[in-house]
Amino acid sequence: MTGERLPTSSFYSILDSVTDETIIPFDTSATKIAGDISGSFFKLRMDSFMPERYYKIMLKINRDGGDEIQTFDDFYFKVAK
Repeated sequence: MTGERLPTSSFYSILDSVTDETIIPFDTSATKIAGDISGSFFKLRMDSFMPERYYKIMLKINRDGGDEIQTFDDFYFKVAK
């Protein structure tokens, strides 16, 4: 079975969920979302985040050569000790 995949022109950003401060900004190469037969993914080094704090993942998807941009920001995670 193959997973669902985002378009190849998809990127992520990480924000502090309390302050909305951008921790990792969108970047056309460093925050590009990868994909394989299982679906879309990205890797994050968790040692750079403060423990016991909530963060928000924001996704930016460029469609039609960048003419249509969609953003989603309703994904949260907590870093545990």
